[in-house]
Amino acid sequence: MSVTRYGINAQGIFTNLTDGGYVSYQDYEKLAAENAGLKAAKEIIRHLNANREEANFCGIDDCYIDDAVAAMITPETDTFLAEVRASGVEMFADSLKVAGGHEHPYSAVANEFAAEIRKGVQS
Repeated sequence: MSVTRYGINAQGIFTNLTDGGYVSYQDYEKLAAENAGLKAAKEIIRHLNANREEANFCGIDDCYIDDAVAAMITPETDTFLAEVRASGVEMFADSLKVAGGHEHPYSAVANEFAAEIRKGVQS
């Protein structure tokens, strides 16, 4: 999932900006759908995973439990949260200034770390 960010540019126009403070509703909609399914299934899966003998006795094969556990993987959520974390690190980097308003040496390190946070989700 890629999150398109929006903001107001120098001309006062609302447009795509890599550091914009807004995202589209569709990005949140994907997260909401993914998490609604997880909430509905979480307790059942937790019980079945902890009580596999009981599940097997009821006719639920281990492969179904494994499929359900695999279905709880949340790539959209992971990507979104990585973006939030990376944006926070970038905000911190932007706030670092030295005398004269120049960029602080740690700003570059923080921005590299933000990139690593984003990259870690994609690997």
